[in-house]
Amino acid sequence: DVVIALDVSHSMTATDVEPSRMERAQAAARAIVDLRVADRVSLTTFAGWPYRLVPMTDDMSVVEYFLPWVRPELVESRQQGTALAAVIGDAGRAVQARERSGAVPVLVILTDGEAHGAAPAALDSARALAAAGVRIWTGGVGTEEGGALLVSRSSGAPLLGGSGAQVVAGYDADLLRDIARIGGGTFHDIGDDRGVADLVADLQALRGGQSVTQRAAFDPTGLLV
Repeated sequence: DVVIALDVSHSMTATDVEPSRMERAQAAARAIVDLRVADRVSLTTFAGWPYRLVPMTDDMSVVEYFLPWVRPELVESRQQGTALAAVIGDAGRAVQARERSGAVPVLVILTDGEAHGAAPAALDSARALAAAGVRIWTGGVGTEEGGALLVSRSSGAPLLGGSGAQVVAGYDADLLRDIARIGGGTFHDIGDDRGVADLVADLQALRGGQSVTQRAAFDPTGLLV
């Protein structure tokens, strides 16, 4: 059972990896779903706090339907941030809400790890989740140099900080490595296809490389009833 936590904070719009941090993270999430790495998947998005978009389900087409619509532009400025501690805690609740006997629960966090000083809280949450039996993998996206940010929904205007300098999104790979180590998983840089493939292979090894039969395509019209 895999909880995918996808960072949708404004820093994920940075283009220091091509085509953008967000699109690389989405590619990793799609690979986990499309290659049927897990028996069941839950999808959570997070910025200033987590939002559980898809509860744990064995119908992968539901997650496939929502993934393309997950964009940082949907997050209001007041909701910004990278709430790693909160999303790690929420993953435990997502697993408990639909717990399954014999399942191996895993959290996969796809993010640039920019915790804005909240790293200790994130590490504490990782320890608590690991103690509850949930393993943690992290997929990091970004560069050491960082990526300059633009004003959301603008035509290319630079986002300026209080000093007047352009805001640059950071990348904390060390924090993501520490979270994965505490959680008994591994860290992968997903800034390119090789990193995504390595992450997926790692998760496939966890489940023993078993294949899962694909189900019929999801019909979104059911959501309108």
